[in-house]
Amino acid sequence: MLPLDCVARTTTRTTRETLAKALRSVADAGADGVMVDCWWGACEGERPRAYEWRGYLALCEMCRDAGLSVDVVLSFHACGDSVGDEGCEIGLPEWARGEPARENMYADRRGNVTEEYLSLWGDETRDARRGDRSPLECYRDFMAAFRAAFATFLTGSADAPPVISQVIIGLGPCGELRYPSYRAGDGWHFPGVGEFQAFDERARMSLAYEAAACGKPEWGRHPPVNGPSYNCDPEGNVLEPPIRRTSEDEPDAKRRHTMTASTSNSSLTSASFSCAPESASRSFFAADGTGDWNTPYGKFFLSWYSRELVAHGERVLEHAVREFDGVDASLGIKCAGVHWWHGHPSRAAECTAGYYNATPSPPADGNGDVDMVLGCEPRGYSQIIDLCARFGVELTFTCVEMRDVEHSSEHMCSPEGLLAQVLREAAEAGVTVNGENALARFDDDAFAQIVRTYERYAGVSPSPAKPLARLSSSMSAENVSSPGAESRNSLSSDDTMMTSSSSPDTACVLGSFTYLRMCDELFEPQNFDRFARFVRDMRRTQF
Repeated sequence: MLPLDCVARTTTRTTRETLAKALRSVADAGADGVMVDCWWGACEGERPRAYEWRGYLALCEMCRDAGLSVDVVLSFHACGDSVGDEGCEIGLPEWARGEPARENMYADRRGNVTEEYLSLWGDETRDARRGDRSPLECYRDFMAAFRAAFATFLTGSADAPPVISQVIIGLGPCGELRYPSYRAGDGWHFPGVGEFQAFDERARMSLAYEAAACGKPEWGRHPPVNGPSYNCDPEGNVLEPPIRRTSEDEPDAKRRHTMTASTSNSSLTSASFSCAPESASRSFFAADGTGDWNTPYGKFFLSWYSRELVAHGERVLEHAVREFDGVDASLGIKCAGVHWWHGHPSRAAECTAGYYNATPSPPADGNGDVDMVLGCEPRGYSQIIDLCARFGVELTFTCVEMRDVEHSSEHMCSPEGLLAQVLREAAEAGVTVNGENALARFDDDAFAQIVRTYERYAGVSPSPAKPLARLSSSMSAENVSSPGAESRNSLSSDDTMMTSSSSPDTACVLGSFTYLRMCDELFEPQNFDRFARFVRDMRRTQF
């Protein structure tokens, strides 16, 4: 992927020339294309319906001239509060945030809101500041304006594919369909479970309505009072901030995964917030029999929380498929690889993010029938994958570079197990999954793991593999050179590159791969040599 602020930093002739040089270097190295974030806050930041596309149009022209395709992420979220966002601050449009917009933001159990993404429970609520539009209408208008402005890049010909090969629709924080449950701005650090984000008034009204419809109005009074805090384990024990290692042997990306808490201020409190009863216990996800997650009430809440997230994705995609009907570019969405505590039966961190992937024990009192009647059984990732299948969009999933053994066993991380589950469910639904690495790494272990993953899952999907694999990075004028690479890859505006498969006819659930991230480190000779070997290995992989 290209740098997060790629377009913002190319405002002078010198910086444009630097970017053009970088793109030529990538193309010379064999890259097929790049991926870029198209920020809502940057393109429509000053006033509603006033769009500024010039920087992105120039980027598409440079990519076309360099022989590179472009994957565009329509980023309706803010940048600066997540792992990997260090040094880049791009907010939501001014008219969509701040004190007057508090009721449209997600709220945690203390009423603190985040301005990372607008709350899904306000999807259809109009606001005069937004031009008398709802968030859904804002997203729709943005997509329509984007299509009109980039029409020539979205359409191919008999001789050439479109310059823009895929449009990824942002659906939440980091562009991923999830809740902002692990907020660095509120002190979250890995591997904290995170908090539920359902405490604003509209969310609580939705919960109350759903509970009443199920004949259990008492379940809808408020979200779980014993829900987890940002930095506790599933049993409710407080986790101390990790001690950062400084060993030269440790990949920098691993150190960044244990970044200290952000100092940004998220002190806005939801204007419509009313405190739920306080509880000293944070044991909602406890596996010792005292946790509510494995009770009918807990299953009801987690099921509702997950379904609301999927319904948001459905509402936005209904507009997306309509606005991009007839273009030659494919559509896609992103999903987060929340791999920590995957080995715990509650899979708590996944649940707070909106992925009801728990593995509850069979009820001893026969309430399993009640779960089925109320539709409260865990669905894993199948609801999101079914959403992709229904709308004909592809799914991008992270943590492909990670191995279980790289993490402490006490945190029950299983990136490999999580990825295997998602690929299995996607294969059953005929949905193509495009891979990403979660963190910027340039070590041999990460490269080898990606290759092994693509080799392991070759031929398990009913859909043909796409001839692309992406890599992501971030660059600077000083370090952009033209290293001699012998392979074919592609970059993305969040800093990504793609590599071609040598066997486009092979059936495989895995499609393209996006490697994070194109940065100064990537162009260091030793790192680029590793990268070039990785690209050659991916080319030999039959996927």
